[in-house]
Amino acid sequence: MDGTTRAIGRQRAIVLDVVRYAAKVPSFPVERHVDIQALASLRERSPSRISWTALFARAYGLASREHSQLREIFVAWPWPRVYISPDCVLSLAVNRQMPEGERLFFGRIHSPDKRSLTAIQADIESFQTEEPSQVFRSQWRGSKLPSLLRRIGWWWRMDIDFKNRARRIGTGSISALAGQGVTNRLHPCIMTSSFSFGPMESDGRSLVTLQCDHRVIDGASAARALNGLCDFLTGQVHDELSELCHKQVAAA
Repeated sequence: MDGTTRAIGRQRAIVLDVVRYAAKVPSFPVERHVDIQALASLRERSPSRISWTALFARAYGLASREHSQLREIFVAWPWPRVYISPDCVLSLAVNRQMPEGERLFFGRIHSPDKRSLTAIQADIESFQTEEPSQVFRSQWRGSKLPSLLRRIGWWWRMDIDFKNRARRIGTGSISALAGQGVTNRLHPCIMTSSFSFGPMESDGRSLVTLQCDHRVIDGASAARALNGLCDFLTGQVHDELSELCHKQVAAA
């Protein structure tokens, strides 16, 4: 019996572009478990919902202050060099249900090292609920372009206008499926670093993976950055969530 074929619609155009660039990045992972029981307990008591993605994004932003390599960008053309962005911008993979089927977008969280948990959470919720053609405007428009024009646009943003690359694309990325009970470890990575986290296991720990571009970061540096991220998560981020809970309970 013959099967059927279908066209790859424009809803996959940006994903195909990302995968094509990711094939050029010699990324490697570093991993460790982090105890998130205390954070989980605080989240349950919090009057307002703060997602795990917001907590990890905040920790990543804080870690990027101390580990500048998380803000570095490899520029390939016309000669290999590294640009250090003054700001951390995280690209978050967002799955949206559309009339034509599932569609993957990438929302940018600007300066998570300088913003509150509630502000980061507000960004995430806007990515999940607002009209995609508005909140992901450039991706929505870009997906309608022919592949040749999209490739020229990517080349311009990645290698020519690299000083604006952080703002337009990001310095790092997050892709996590912990909410569905699975770990998304080695996803395509087009940036210097990308991380994911798994669901809380029976012993209260979560597996955290940091993928790094080996052209910019070596293993020892990646390990220090990952340890720093986890320390911020269980330290300062925990304290910020605790303070937020106390303020909201007192105001209720």
